Parts: sequence; structure tokens; C-alpha cells
Amino acid sequence: MTYLLPRRAADAWYDLSAAYEKTVGKKDVQPPYRALDSVLRAVHGDWVRWLLHSDGTIRIVARTQIDPEDLQDVLTFWAEAVLPGQTGEQLGQLLGDIAASTAPIPGPAPLPAIRGGQTEHWWAAELAAWNLAEQLAASPWTLDGQEITWRMDTLGVLNAWDHTIPGPPNRHGQCRYQMPRLAVSQGTSGHLSEPVLNISASATLLARSWYKVRTITHHLPGLPLLLAARTDGPRTAPRLNVPMVAVARRLAGKGDLPRPRDLRGLSVLPDDLETISLSALGSLRAIQPKTESAPLGRGMGMEFYRQVEQQVAAVNPELAARQPRFLAVPKLPLPHVPGERVHKGLIQPEDIPITLDAAHIRKLKIVALWNTESVCARMRQALVTQFGLPADALTGPNTTHRCADDRVEIVLRHDKHNILAHGTMTSEQRRELLHHHPELQPRPGWTVSVFGETQGPQTNAHTPHAQREELERQDGKHLSQRALATHGIGTQYLQHMAEKPPALGEQVGEETGDETIQAARPKAKPSAQAEAKRRAAWQKKKQHTALNAVRDLLRRHGLVDTRLSHAFAPIGLNDVWHIGLWLRRHATRSTASRPGNQQPAPVTLTFTAMRPANGTAGGPWQTWAWSPRSDRWQPYVQATTQLHADDLGIPMDEEQIAQAAHNALAAVRRQLPHQRPYIVYVDGDATERIWTGLRDLSLAGEQPPELNTPRWLPGGTLPSTQRPIGVVRVLPFSRRLARPVGTERWVLDKSTGQWAKQDNHTVRVLFQLQAPGPDHLRTASFALPNVPKNYAELKHRPGRDWTRWSTEAEDSLRKIFYAHTSTHFTAIALDPEEDPEWMGKAAAILTNQAAAWDYRQSHPTPLHLARKMDEDHPHHRRTVEQEGAEEEDVDESH
Repeated sequence: MTYLLPRRAADAWYDLSAAYEKTVGKKDVQPPYRALDSVLRAVHGDWVRWLLHSDGTIRIVARTQIDPEDLQDVLTFWAEAVLPGQTGEQLGQLLGDIAASTAPIPGPAPLPAIRGGQTEHWWAAELAAWNLAEQLAASPWTLDGQEITWRMDTLGVLNAWDHTIPGPPNRHGQCRYQMPRLAVSQGTSGHLSEPVLNISASATLLARSWYKVRTITHHLPGLPLLLAARTDGPRTAPRLNVPMVAVARRLAGKGDLPRPRDLRGLSVLPDDLETISLSALGSLRAIQPKTESAPLGRGMGMEFYRQVEQQVAAVNPELAARQPRFLAVPKLPLPHVPGERVHKGLIQPEDIPITLDAAHIRKLKIVALWNTESVCARMRQALVTQFGLPADALTGPNTTHRCADDRVEIVLRHDKHNILAHGTMTSEQRRELLHHHPELQPRPGWTVSVFGETQGPQTNAHTPHAQREELERQDGKHLSQRALATHGIGTQYLQHMAEKPPALGEQVGEETGDETIQAARPKAKPSAQAEAKRRAAWQKKKQHTALNAVRDLLRRHGLVDTRLSHAFAPIGLNDVWHIGLWLRRHATRSTASRPGNQQPAPVTLTFTAMRPANGTAGGPWQTWAWSPRSDRWQPYVQATTQLHADDLGIPMDEEQIAQAAHNALAAVRRQLPHQRPYIVYVDGDATERIWTGLRDLSLAGEQPPELNTPRWLPGGTLPSTQRPIGVVRVLPFSRRLARPVGTERWVLDKSTGQWAKQDNHTVRVLFQLQAPGPDHLRTASFALPNVPKNYAELKHRPGRDWTRWSTEAEDSLRKIFYAHTSTHFTAIALDPEEDPEWMGKAAAILTNQAAAWDYRQSHPTPLHLARKMDEDHPHHRRTVEQEGAEEEDVDESH
């Protein structure tokens, strides 16, 4: 059902949106239409969307007809909560009367695309996911001998509300609880014509405090759905969204929330909301966010997903029959842990000269600036190990040493002028101090880089938000990086670490100091042997971080040795450029301004081009890069330094982004050192809004109208001698991807010619989609299952054979459960002579084998290096939407 509100409703809505911003705030606040969605669903008990379009029209889209009284009550109460007083009552009454008197249009109406939906049929995907979630909630479940029921919330997520899993009590006798949750979403599998529905699950840890909480679920008797709401405010001091919760409680007949003068916070909560998780769980449950100190124990395990798959087959056989079929690619091993890799570790010292040649660097000077003796020792040891120096090299506090056939000069210097230190000095002031360091002055033929000490974060988990922002503005790492970049110098930092490991007990529990995630145990004094082991492990960790910093330093200069060439041995090397296109929109908040006043958001657009320096003979890899700031292809280190010397991001609309990419690819044959064919790798989630040929429906065979325009595929409209031979869409860890549920492999029996299913619990291979593609496209789609690196080397993996409700899952709160994620590649051949299957396999190899890392990446190496140009920028942190702890959500993509 669609309710198309008349134009006069938009004026009332804009006034309420402006009031919402004034009372709730502008920063770190969910938009008003999203909060209103939750209330409408909670009251109606079904799928509803409130849509405000750029032309000023408002549509209410619902799966079933909404009771006019409910619609009027929600909008009236909403306005009164947003704008207390007579004005709010009048606007609410006006908007409620308009909506209640609007006749619904039966059946779905054509709707424009919204954020996150790439076609005008986005509503079909949401409705299909909602329908399946309802079917799963209504059907009986038996897991490990227990009857499990699920309750649906306003996000369409299923919650095991009455089947929480308690953990062991801490030393105070308090327990923590996990509440399993299931989320259903539309999935994709390459060029498959039929869409699939995916299920993600997590054993959500329930919070004991409001610290960093971003999602709550609230049970209100009388309302058919649980109210799911995101909190507002900074992550260190979240608060309830007052209008949303107040309206839902009022409609449910519960006590109203207090009405402070400033709705941005509540000093007093009603009795039933005062505590959110004690020995007895209440009506409001808060989701504990993931943190670096406690990122584990949230998965549901592979056996749970297998049982979910069986349940889906029981409630919806037609959907289960449409699940894609993948076959293992033979003779292409892709090990995902360092212990199984042949080519890993540091670049060998004897390979440094030829690797510098490939990176287009004549001579490299590394200036190690240190402030504390301990960091100086770590720097020295890491540099000696990487470059194979004599044991007595770099022994003094201020010394110089040359190596790698006299092409690398390492200078060890004390940062006596505090160029890298935290403080109020600006980037310009720090740059003026560079003349005190003659070793940092430019020299013809030399590339200069700083390996610097940083003092570590100035903030901790309990730093107030305002103080945190001020201290981050004084972070010496970002200020000095900008100063050095404007001087043409690249940087890599090594953080100071204490001499001794943290005392026993300091690492227990969450960042909040809550010890309830750990089992009760006395804080006994460790034995001398245990203390010696802890100290040795701490020293090993300190040196390991220093070695990784040196590896990252070389990676920032575009040094890639022969490991990528060796990784291609199973399929053979082709003499082509592999080009990664990285696109990211900066975080901006929509305002209550009327249509036509929105400016395009800043975007970061970078390209990285790589190829084996010796063509099909392999060798080290060349690395070049392009960005709109330089508007030309340059060696990677030059392009990265130039990008970091300027502000990050340029405001561009979609047409301008497509044209900029068109210009970059048009210059490939003219500006790269060797004229070779090239393949473009893109992140599908970021780019399919720009290029219609990357969208699911296009890959499935729907011919878009932009076929002969730059909006079809990147470089697709260039002359035949300039266009790419193929484009590979990469979808890493996306909720749109079907999980590799089950670990079966299909093997061809050569004697009978029949395919046989072979069960296997460990996934180390690439899988190819078995489905015909559209006639006008030559495509091949692959899935690469992933095991999170935290779990990959574990010998025993809980959750492989039983769920968290099993009697074998004792103390499952602390157990490491996981389920495979997957990265999908869809290769589109634009040259009739080229093989899309080779392109897809190449993408998997470049994802599995990193340039300077021993674990698997989330993107192919060219795309990964283009992404790192963005992430290494000193202002990157200011442009991302969410900082700090990751939101705990129904997703196990660690």
C-alpha cells in the first residue's frame, strides 16, 4: 500500500524536522524519518517506510493498510514529543489529519531509489526479507533439544527474547547474558538471475551500562513488535532518542518519559528503564558494542547456520530451491593462515634493489626520529632485521648506515625539536622546524621517508567527549604527517609501549572495567615462571609491532616483491595492469533543508595500478597511483605523499565521479610506463550507485539505458584500444552475500562422469557459481570463504558441530564461535578474446596474497592499496561516519 501525501504535508514535515534538529541535536543523531519508521512499525506491527524524496513529496509505503487512527496518533504524538507546546500540537494535528485522510493506493507504486537500494524495486527486497523473518518467527524451532521462539523487532530482526544464554557469574555473583539475534536481508550471488535471501546471526552481548551502547530493544506490552532504536549522541555518552521512545511508550499506555528542557539527554529515567541488565532482565535491553578488548564470543557457529538453512527449507521450500550452487575450483589452493603460506614475512634484503626499481625509486632515505630510548632500540632492531644489517649497525643514538647496494640510507636521529610530539603546535609551525634536520631536506634522486615515534593515544575509554575532541586536534601524529607531506616526505609511525606488560587484572573485562565477561577467579600473584613468560611475550609483541611498522613503511612506498608473482603460479601470469578503483563518500548528515539546497558530499577517489615488472616472467611488481588532486598517474609514493599534503575529499556528484574515473582510465595508455591491457577492480557496494552495469539486476541480464554512457561500466565507453579488458566487482563481507552454509564440495568422478558431494569442515578453496549468465555479457562469478584471522589458527572450533544452546556449550559466553563469511567476485569481460574466469581467479589470488601482510585481505591488492591511500591520510578519521568501537550487530564479519 502506498500513501502519497499532498504537497502541503511537506511544509509541516520540514518544520518538524527543523525542530527535531534543535531539540535532539545535529551531530551523532539519527535522522527523524528513520526514527519515525520504527514507531510506525511498532504500532502497526508490520513493514512501513516513511519516504521523503528530493522533489518534496512524501510517501508512506506499507505492506498492509494502516489503521487511520494509528497513523493520526503516531504523527500527533510525534510532533508533540519533538516540539512541546501549542505549535507542536498544531503541526502534529495537521500532519496527522492529512495522513489519516489520504486514501491508500493498492499494490506497489514505482518508487525512486533510496540510500542502500540501487533500483526502484528496492521495496521488493525488503518485503521478501520481512516475509521470511515472519515465517521463521511463526514456525517452531528445536535447537539442541530446546524449543526456541523468536520475537521480531521493528528492524525486522528476530530476537531470542525469552531464550537468553547466561554466562558464568563474576566474583560479585553477577551474570552477563547473550541474546541470539537473526537478521534477514536480500542477497546476491554474482550474475545469478534469482535474488537470494541471507541470514546473519550473532549472540548479542547485553550491556550493563549505557557506555558506548548504540542499539536498544524495548518490550512494550500491547505493541506487536519490539521497539528497536539506535541511541543518539557521542559514543562515550549515548542517550535514548526521546521522541521515538516517548511516542512508542505513550501509544502502549506506559508512563511517559520526563520532559527535560533540552531533549538531548535524560537525567532521570522511569523505574522500568533505570537499569538495563541486572540479575533479572528488564523490558529494555541494550546491545553491548564490540571492542578491541572483547571482540570475540559473539558468533553463532556453523552448525547453527546449517540448522537455520534446514528451517528455511521447511518454511519456504521454494526459496530454498533457488539457493545458488557453487563448485570448488580445482588446483587453486588459497591458504588463509600464515602457517600454510609459502611466501610470507619481510622482503628479503637481497630483493630490495630490484623492488626499488619496480617502485620507480632510485634511492631511499629512511630517517628514524625517536624520542625515547626504548623506541629507538625497537626501531634499530626492526631496521637491522629488514635490511640484513650487521649486528653492530646503527649502534649510536645518532648514526647513519647505507645498504642495499648503496641505494638505501638509514639515519637514526633524536627528535629534539618535538616535531612529532603531541601538543598545540600547528602543522605549519612543525614544518618550519624541519630546517633543523638537514637529513630531511630534499636531495635530487632521493626519496625521503620518516619512521617516527608517536606517543600513543592521549585519550582512554573514560575521557569526556569534549576533551577527547580537543586532544585529537592536538594529536602529533596527524599534525606532523601533514607537515612532512607538504615537504614531500612520507611517514610511518611506531607507537611507544611500556617497558613492562600490564599488571595482571588490568586486561580483564570490557573497556568499562566491567569484569563480568570473565569467570570469577582470584587475583593471585603470578609465579616467577608465569611472570617471565608474560614479560617474554610482551617483548615479542613490542618487536613484532616494530617489524610490522617497517613492512608498512615499505608498502607506503609501493615496494611489492615477487610474492604476488609466485602466488599466480597455479593459473599463470598475464602481462596486464591490475587497477584498483577506490571510492568513498565522506560522512555528512542530512539536514532539514528543503529540496535543492543539498550540496554533493565530499568523496575520496583513488586509483592504484600494478603489474609484474617482468611481464609473464614475474619478478617484483610496479605500483603507480592516480587521484583527482594530481590528475595524472605517478609512482605510488609520490601520489600518496601529494594526496596527504592536501585536504582529503572533493565535493563531486555522481556524474562528476564517473567523468573523473573516465579521465583516469583514459590516461592509462599514455601515462603508465608500459602500454599493456588492464583490468579494473571495484568495490561493488561503493560503486554500483555510479555505474549501473555493476548492479545485481544488470549483471543478471537487465539491459540498463546507460549502456553507451560513462555510467555503464568504468572505462566501458573508451575506444577499444583504451578501454579495460574486464571489470571485476568485489563484494567483501557484505550482508548482501549468501554465507557459505555447509562446507560441501562437489567433485567430478572421472570414471563415471558424475558429480559427487564431498563433505569437508575446512574451507581453503575458491568456489565458482554454476549458473548461466546473460547473453550480452561474458561473466564469471566466484566466492572465497573466509575464516576470521582471530580464529583461523585455532585447533578446536566451538560451534562447528553444536550450537550455543547445547549442553556441550558450557560457559559459551567466553567461547569463540564463528561462521564463515565470504568475498564475492564477478568478472565482466569487455574484450571478446579475454577470459572472465581468469580475471575472477586473479581477483581471488590478489585478495588472498597481500603485498605486505601475511593474512588475507578484504580486497584485491590493487584495490587495497588504493584504499590505504585514503585511510593513511592524516584527516581520514574526521571523514568517517563512526569512530571507536564497532557497533554490535547481527553480523559476524570480524
